[in-house]
Amino acid sequence: MEDETGMPQAQRKPLGVEQQLRAERDLRLIEEYRTGRHDAFDDLVHAYQPIVQRVLAQLNVAATDIEDLAQEVFMRVYRNLHRFRGQSSFYTWLYRITVNVFFDHNKKRKRADVRLQRLQNAMIDVSNARPDADDPFRAAFERLTTDT
Repeated sequence: MEDETGMPQAQRKPLGVEQQLRAERDLRLIEEYRTGRHDAFDDLVHAYQPIVQRVLAQLNVAATDIEDLAQEVFMRVYRNLHRFRGQSSFYTWLYRITVNVFFDHNKKRKRADVRLQRLQNAMIDVSNARPDADDPFRAAFERLTTDT
């Protein structure tokens, strides 16, 4: 049988005492959240926000984007906490969400870079085109933008 990370449960390393206490605390907070104590989610955020930010920094996310991506991570956790089954530690589940947010961010950035490059190429093409002498808008633009 596999855990939520795809690793066979038999191959998982045993947790240390500190990790075990953290895992028990996380499961208790999740259960409290599910039963209506919504500030239990805040406790999870406060416990894990520095860890999520550190993971994002280790993934070479720009410092200016770390806070926004960390917020996106916790939004996804909030929307999907009902799906957490406890077959892996909350930290493992959160780590996977963090990595997925990182990958999604990179995909969006690459698409934006492609669109920006296309726009820049289009602007170069337009600026290299010969102005149409019969176009009054182009003639007015030329008069306004040329130094006389």
